[in-house]
Amino acid sequence: MHSGGVSTKFGLVGAFVGKYPASCITLSLFLLAVSSSGLYFRISFKVGLNDGFVTPDAPSRREIATQKSFFGGEGESWYLALFALTKRPNGNMLNSAEFNELNDFYTTVTEKINLTLEYREVSQVFSYDLNIAKHIFNRTYSNKTGELIGSKFMAYYFTVFVSSDLRKKQVELFEKEVGRLVLEHNRNPNALVELLNHGSNSVSNEMARGFQDWLFT
Repeated sequence: MHSGGVSTKFGLVGAFVGKYPASCITLSLFLLAVSSSGLYFRISFKVGLNDGFVTPDAPSRREIATQKSFFGGEGESWYLALFALTKRPNGNMLNSAEFNELNDFYTTVTEKINLTLEYREVSQVFSYDLNIAKHIFNRTYSNKTGELIGSKFMAYYFTVFVSSDLRKKQVELFEKEVGRLVLEHNRNPNALVELLNHGSNSVSNEMARGFQDWLFT
């Protein structure tokens, strides 16, 4: 019964096409033209890590959910990581020269970029003055005291939850400006520290660009 019903419906479609071939061909060509317009106009794609790349039970999703619960955040998560690596073979990010260079850049990013951004201070939760996470990697310690005496690179992490179109535009502009300043810093031949920025929007843009290159080439 079910098979017969399907056959009947396909028969009706075939009869319609046979009765109006010109109209069906015109409609098919129109749909083909519309669906192919993206190849001509190079439609922009928005691709994120969570869009088909991160499984629903991935640890990163649980971490974001925990952050939202802890800070009371709403909306999509956004982050920007700023990495600083010493350029000298025997360099040390804890030395005054390297550390001051990184600190000057950090001050520029957090105080001198002419953008209005609202971050919820971590101090509201932890009761001390800190709103950007800082991590020290590739560390060395004194054999005698166990004191931290060296580091090859450091990282700062900015994070906020995007809950409006205005906030989304703000963090996009902020991330773009940080990227410009990083390139400007790295072009300085006298710089002791090499910087690298890694953010939500830059990752999404690169993924979209790679997808477009694959699709249109």
